[in-house]
Amino acid sequence: MAHTVYMPNGSMEVLFNLEEDFLKLVERHMGEDAGEIVSSMINNARYEEIKANSDMESYEASLDSNNTAFSDLLDEFEQMEEEIDAKRMNRTNILKLLENCKRIVNNQI
Repeated sequence: MAHTVYMPNGSMEVLFNLEEDFLKLVERHMGEDAGEIVSSMINNARYEEIKANSDMESYEASLDSNNTAFSDLLDEFEQMEEEIDAKRMNRTNILKLLENCKRIVNNQI
């Protein structure tokens, strides 16, 4: 998409490649030093965008992992409830289920 920049002298510049054309415009009207500053700002913005996207992907993966762990814990709790509701409670099975819960939590920490 083209962007239009209105210059102080009344002229108009159309930017088709926003970053590249804007950088050329700055260099033409303000000099190479200003162009280097703008170029550095663009590169920093790109880096920050990449970093933010990477952090977001990592965060989403962590949420997915936690969701799976909590789902697994719910399954273990349901099995414990079944053991407790049974006519004869099997302590060994309940202890195994508790150990599974501890393992799931430890894997998430």
